[in-house]
Formats: sequence, structure tokens, C-alpha cells
Amino acid sequence: MSEDNKDLARLLKSIQEGLQKYSVQELNKAIVAILKKGGTEQNGFNIDYALQIVCDEYGISRYTLLHTNGRGDIQDAKRIAYCLLHINLGLTIRYIASNIFKCYPNSIASGIKKLKCADVNIKHEKAFLERYHQLRKKLIENITQQQQLQHTEHENIS
Repeated sequence: MSEDNKDLARLLKSIQEGLQKYSVQELNKAIVAILKKGGTEQNGFNIDYALQIVCDEYGISRYTLLHTNGRGDIQDAKRIAYCLLHINLGLTIRYIASNIFKCYPNSIASGIKKLKCADVNIKHEKAFLERYHQLRKKLIENITQQQQLQHTEHENIS
């Protein structure tokens, strides 16, 4: 038997054992939870950093950013956070909506659309774009530093 077939046989056996102990729904929920956790561990620090730099820029608390339906600056802060998470960190709109902001995906999509359709000739939209680009630069610099640290740690171990 090839290695792939052995792995597949182990997987099916594990699923069979799981179904003997748990219902299909319970097993599915456990698998989904593990998959979600695995995806966010790598981006967890970057998500926190992106939210923090937005909060610092606008002078608001993290609670305000995540849980209030504000207007003006708070709404702009939310939109920039949506864009940083989706465009720069590659998180899906659905993931951002359900796991971070606990809102409808349409809110996230319209926030991202605001950035993509912004007109530099309108004063407020130009300021919005400038803030986004400034925070994007900070986020990219932070990710680059993290990668360099990981690379040097990896070289030191080898």
C-alpha cells in the first residue's frame, strides 16, 4: 500500500471511531473548530496588531471599534480595519464578519467598497485613503519584522 493510501485509511478509521463516540453534528463541529483555530493562530498576532494600530490612530478603545455602531471617525476606523484584515491579511469577508466584528458580511463588503471607490478629489475620502495607506504601511513593516525574526531564529536553531 502506498503512503497516501495508508494516510487515507488512517483518516477513515479515525472518522469511524469518532462517529462511534459522537454524533455526526458533534464530530463536524469539532473538526470545524480545529480548522478555524489552525487558520487564526498564524494570523492571530497580525489581527491583533491591525486592530490595535487602528484604535491608536483614531484614539478609540478596541471595544468601541468592535462593538459600537458609530458614525464619523468610528465608522471610518471600522472600514479601515475591514480593509486591513481583508486586503492585507487575506481574511475572508465572512470570517471577519463572524469571528471578529460579529456583524453581517454586507457591512464588511460595503466598508471595503468604500476604500475601492474612494475619490481623491473629495476631502474626507482623500483623508480616509491617506490614513489607510499609513496604517497599511505600519502593518506591512510589522509583518516584515516578524518574518525576519522568524528567519533568524530558524537559522540559529539550524
